[in-house]
Amino acid sequence: METQEVITLQFGSYSNYVGAHYWNLQQKAILDSDEEDNIKLFKSSFGKHKNKFPRTICFDIKNSLKTLKEDGSFTDELKQKENINGLPFESEPVLYEQDLFKKNLSKESKDFEETVTTWTDFMEFELQENSLQLLSNNYNDGESFTCFGLGKQEFLNIREEFEDKLHFWVEECNNLEGFQVFTDFHNGFSGLSSQCVEDLRDEYNKKCLLSYLNWPVHLLNKENCIYEDINAALAFRSYMDFCDLSVIQSLQKDMFDQKSLNVVNIENINYKPNLQYHTSAVLAATIDCTSLSWRLPNRKISMSEQCYLISQGTRTFAGSAFSVPFVKSSNTLLEKLYSMDSYYDSLVFTLSPYASKSLVPFNQLITLRNIPENMIIPSVIKPALLQSLGLNSNVFNLNPISVLDFFSSKFYPSESTISHSFYSKQRLDLGFPFPSIINGKSGDKKDLYNNVTSMGALYSSPSFNLVLNEVVKRIKKLSTSKKHILQEFDLNNDLAKELIEDLQNLAYIYDDCKLSL
Repeated sequence: METQEVITLQFGSYSNYVGAHYWNLQQKAILDSDEEDNIKLFKSSFGKHKNKFPRTICFDIKNSLKTLKEDGSFTDELKQKENINGLPFESEPVLYEQDLFKKNLSKESKDFEETVTTWTDFMEFELQENSLQLLSNNYNDGESFTCFGLGKQEFLNIREEFEDKLHFWVEECNNLEGFQVFTDFHNGFSGLSSQCVEDLRDEYNKKCLLSYLNWPVHLLNKENCIYEDINAALAFRSYMDFCDLSVIQSLQKDMFDQKSLNVVNIENINYKPNLQYHTSAVLAATIDCTSLSWRLPNRKISMSEQCYLISQGTRTFAGSAFSVPFVKSSNTLLEKLYSMDSYYDSLVFTLSPYASKSLVPFNQLITLRNIPENMIIPSVIKPALLQSLGLNSNVFNLNPISVLDFFSSKFYPSESTISHSFYSKQRLDLGFPFPSIINGKSGDKKDLYNNVTSMGALYSSPSFNLVLNEVVKRIKKLSTSKKHILQEFDLNNDLAKELIEDLQNLAYIYDDCKLSL
């Protein structure tokens, strides 16, 4: 399949945390393997250093960058250089490394994760001057940037500047496939990103728009909870209109429960819920895994085809799941799947709200990567095992797809779930600065840690009916008791009613009583 470029847009502090981990992983893939399609995500510079840097634009508030210059430009020293002909020297991108790296502290330092206060603290990749877009106003380190409407207004303030940067990236592409969007949707960036994707849909109507709506683990007071309810509701309505697929991701099981932190437990992963540095790493690894099917040069589908496989053109909200299932297990893939009732929260762990162990998707894409050959099927499959699977002979081989496809059809019959499987030999490099959250990582188990098997999934399921109806319930309550807050979002009674109807209609698309929840 012909190489097509993808531009990534990142909105908000938490999504930039996710993006920093994601690009660190991509950078390592370039160094570790020739399998990665570098051209798709990276632009190569010309000149002395021939650097590669992400084809991305990062949106954030002022005073949030720490180790980056606020305007995202190159150093003054580089700008002042001239070549031998007396012409302006074309600057190479500067590698922005945090101070801890420069001081050569131990890569296993347990103190490092406690010092991370922004996504620029652990980025290991290079940025181009058109890769950073700051907001026009100050928002007290983001604390006052809480409203969807503020985000829409901010986009109008920076639209011209952003369009110049976007056109730079679009014009350097030979065959633009589409846009990958990482966004916060609990704060003002929900409105900013919504306005941006609306513009993208207008200007690049035929290009694919794949978004990841990232919700950090956090507790808020009652007033801020109300803002988040409305932000989520308005973001859902915007993204359903403009994106081919929107993946909702969080390690907080119930985004709307502010009384206690109920977080996702993932086998073999020990993360600290209070550290965005940790939780964003899990979400980034999930995106890295589930995007393999359209990122690699030997890909069998495009990004837009992947979106359609999950959405079927109608259910454009999706969930994700992730695991590192074979860090400690001695079972083969076949034996592990045989012992389970389902994929979800047994083999891969759901990262989207209201998903349960009994999750039965409408559509799913299962991605497995880097599994040793001796862990795919037993060297000898016992007749009793084959018989229990309804088989007269061994139909499996050392291609993991043969195992995944069989169990997908067995667990999720074709009449209810449309399932697709993808496998890549590419390893997930979890070395520093990826946090030490995977069980089995230690000095004497380096090989095991660096060659960990990972698994991810994207799915569309009836669980989104529950999510959307919960949002509807909250907006209905606000429309009767907190009208003054609705007015801050420019929502009068008629507009609030229209919003509720839109979300109810969207929820109905995911309502299927034939499938158990």
